[in-house]
Amino acid sequence: MRRFSARLLREKREAVGLTTAQLAVRATLHRPRPTVIRNDTIKRYERGERAPETDSLSALADALGCTMEDLCSEWGE
Repeated sequence: MRRFSARLLREKREAVGLTTAQLAVRATLHRPRPTVIRNDTIKRYERGERAPETDSLSALADALGCTMEDLCSEWGE
């Protein structure tokens, strides 16, 4: 079973050279609904304080140029 990985989100964001604020703007543009993904929400995701819902995870992956699976890891990793 795979689950969202805060570490992988941070690593992917840093690899493409984006700040959390820049990722928030890009991810908001990729959302199917007109809802904003806020900078502080992305920081919570990266700290592992919360996990994104499927549509937010999809928008983050699109904004980072990867798949949702790239932002997930096996249980226990």
